[in-house]
Amino acid sequence: MIVTIRNQNENAMTSVDGVIFVAILKQDDTIIQHKSVNLRYADAQFAHLESGQYTVIAFHQSVNPPEAQQTVTLLEDELLEVRFIYSEPEKQLLRIRLNRFPFDFNTY
Repeated sequence: MIVTIRNQNENAMTSVDGVIFVAILKQDDTIIQHKSVNLRYADAQFAHLESGQYTVIAFHQSVNPPEAQQTVTLLEDELLEVRFIYSEPEKQLLRIRLNRFPFDFNTY
């Protein structure tokens, strides 16, 4: 699973006011991992996850809301991107987008 932070123009948005975004992954209301987003691509990668339901959270103290979350179901045969999109000038969450990339094992 990959969590990405983007601005209204789909550009990487790593930080606000010099503070980096944090991606948090929860399962059954328990935090299982948290990572600061990568400074180049504004993403956090969570590898070796089992299929199942997760809550993905983007956190930053200077945006509105400071914590945005999305519940997702990760399938066994896919890469899932959870993209949080903010209006950079207003520091406001605009939307959350899910992108699913299925593994096609039949092409090898």
